[in-house]
Amino acid sequence: MMKCLVYADVNLNLIDGSSIWVQSVVEVLRSVYPDGRIVLLSREPMNGKGVSATLQKAEGIDIRICDQAGLQQARNEDRGTAGSVARDILSLDTQIGFDRIILRGTEIAAGLAAVPAVAPRLWAYLLESPDLGGGDETLVPVVRNAGGLLVQTDAQRSLLEALIPEASNKTSILPPMVSPVHPQADATVADAQHGVRFIYSGKYSYAWNVEAFFDIPARCSEAGIAASVTMIGDKVHKEKDDPGFRNRILRKFRETENVTWHGPMERKDAIAVAAAHDLGLCWRNDALNDSLEISTKFLEFASQGVPAVVNRTAAYEQILGRNYPYLQAVWLMS
Repeated sequence: MMKCLVYADVNLNLIDGSSIWVQSVVEVLRSVYPDGRIVLLSREPMNGKGVSATLQKAEGIDIRICDQAGLQQARNEDRGTAGSVARDILSLDTQIGFDRIILRGTEIAAGLAAVPAVAPRLWAYLLESPDLGGGDETLVPVVRNAGGLLVQTDAQRSLLEALIPEASNKTSILPPMVSPVHPQADATVADAQHGVRFIYSGKYSYAWNVEAFFDIPARCSEAGIAASVTMIGDKVHKEKDDPGFRNRILRKFRETENVTWHGPMERKDAIAVAAAHDLGLCWRNDALNDSLEISTKFLEFASQGVPAVVNRTAAYEQILGRNYPYLQAVWLMS
């Protein structure tokens, strides 16, 4: 019987790309190993919101919570840290004896990769690309010692193997996963009555460019175009470099004309709602123009026949071609 543990350093009570990744991985493991034991370790107690609502209803998933009964208790000041979570995983491994430990979180993976009895069974999902200057003090030991590595795209694998040769022959591609969803909304095209309907779904952070999306209806109106924006999700970041960011976003949810905020939704419901829109918003801050990743939301929107505005990156150009009309959104906000 295959025994797998899945852990990601994310809050499963919220909905964003990271928590959806956890849900997708658990669902795939459950389908591949129907008679196996799939243990999901959650960083926080589950409250039935975000993806935790779906996970708690899923059959055959053994959900454990960090720092709770049955796991090694950390000191209060250490609770929830990478060291504390790593000890919880080691405690569970002692009890169950996992064949695979799948982790998303480089710092925690680095701690476990240093444990000889665990490292061969560790599969680390890597979001970070290697530092071209060679300064990856945390990433390099994970690559060298882990039994397997997972990345999102072939470009990431090529770069990783070129800069850290030990990644060769043990790096696999785990692309974003989108389950089929039948639209439940009125998927009509833009017209004079509806105008252009934009949709954003995910987390609200500075790097994700979300504050600019509130300006879209007004900017379009200035150009004589009716437009509205639908927003889904409730994970609003506290930005260290912009202390007022979170409060501004929460206020704009309530006060911005022609912006409708739905709050959190289960993934399948959010995908179905997207079908009634004309353009998805996957346009990130310019600092991410060199990203090698593809947005999971881009794929979710595409599954409903909804194109999305995206950054002009090599990854998107390879998929969409250089002439895709919604590459780089300078036209939208200029």
